[in-house]
Amino acid sequence: MFYRIIKGDRFISAIIIFLIAIVIWAPTFLSLEKVETPGEITGMPFYVFISNLLNDSLLLSHLSTFLLMLFAAFLLVRINARYILIQQKTFLPALFFIIITSFSPELHIWNECLPATLFVIFFLDIIFGSYNDEPNTYKIFEAGILLGLGSLFYLPLVYLLPFIWIAGMVQRPFSWREFIFPILGLLLPYIFVFAILFFTEKSIPDFLILMKDQFIFSFDFPHFGWVYLAFLIFLLLLIMMASVYLLKVYQFRKIYIRDYFMVLFWLFISALLIYFLTSGFNTGAAYLIAIPVSYILTNYFINAKKSLGNKILLYTLLGLSFFLAVSNFFEL
Repeated sequence: MFYRIIKGDRFISAIIIFLIAIVIWAPTFLSLEKVETPGEITGMPFYVFISNLLNDSLLLSHLSTFLLMLFAAFLLVRINARYILIQQKTFLPALFFIIITSFSPELHIWNECLPATLFVIFFLDIIFGSYNDEPNTYKIFEAGILLGLGSLFYLPLVYLLPFIWIAGMVQRPFSWREFIFPILGLLLPYIFVFAILFFTEKSIPDFLILMKDQFIFSFDFPHFGWVYLAFLIFLLLLIMMASVYLLKVYQFRKIYIRDYFMVLFWLFISALLIYFLTSGFNTGAAYLIAIPVSYILTNYFINAKKSLGNKILLYTLLGLSFFLAVSNFFEL
């Protein structure tokens, strides 16, 4: 009964997922202990501006992160309902996004990757919406602008520029203008930033040095405890199982759905590259990785055989998430 409800799109399904999020985050709100921010802080202007508004309030930091994470999760549900990536309306993308982006206490505080991820979701929506457009669509320019705005929170996001090109080529014949448009869109927010720095007599060279420092690769691999490793290994196995299933049914899907999932595949690859090569193994990159993974897992649990084994897999993932929350609270 619970399995059927949580896979649905009824109001009660959304309420249950919201309650699951609260349970996972409850130890964080109860402990209110200072946690190190994931990865290196870039000090990009949008991130610094909002951080100053939070004014070092740990409770406000947790609450704003929680609400923004929920907003991003249900944006994924909206995209699925709008473009029918999964042949059923469901809140499961939100559930998987919440689980993946809540496994570590580092992800429970305000960090630069979360607002940047929102802009990725926004321009992913634009890319999907341009599917039936003619070549040279200006929507790709809009996607570039959103990428530029997101990078003002988290600069390594600019490495998603090739993803926008690839997504355009997957959906329609390539045009050289769609190669130029995202670059122009990406540069536009920075033109305004440099203009503001110039007219307010701030240091433009200091900002350039700040940006330069973010393009230095770092390979400081994080050390996870056994509880985290158990969760991550199980999640990895689940992703592999769902990916194999997707490959088996891929050719039987409608063409536009195949193209959408191909775009999600390249987003997954791009997010992994950002995590392993350019972010210094920033745990916050989990927000980016969670976008395509949420749809891959949803596709499996919605369309695969409704068996006891699949129920056990989903319940195990939920159980591990709750166990992580408890272990974080008691510092196991």
